[in-house]
Amino acid sequence: MTRYKRHFLVAVTAAVSTFLLLTSATPSSAATQATTPCGYYEAAGHSYWNNCGTTSAYIVVGYRSVPDTGMCMAPGVTEILALDQIVFATYQRAC
Repeated sequence: MTRYKRHFLVAVTAAVSTFLLLTSATPSSAATQATTPCGYYEAAGHSYWNNCGTTSAYIVVGYRSVPDTGMCMAPGVTEILALDQIVFATYQRAC
């Protein structure tokens, strides 16, 4: 086998391995993230905080009619309030 054929086979094998590794791992995580993203998101006229971590997170929520409010959010999805009342929600630190 010539040197060029050997280099070509190594390059093709590496490319195929990388492709298989990336395509087999991507769909499940991308599908999960598309349905409920981590952090603040809006859906069906409501706003939610999805804590994707394993511990509680302290967030600050900015409302239109009341002062900004800090709160601890347990892991998982929590509804914050009606969408028209929220200005922002940001992660600050762990609780």
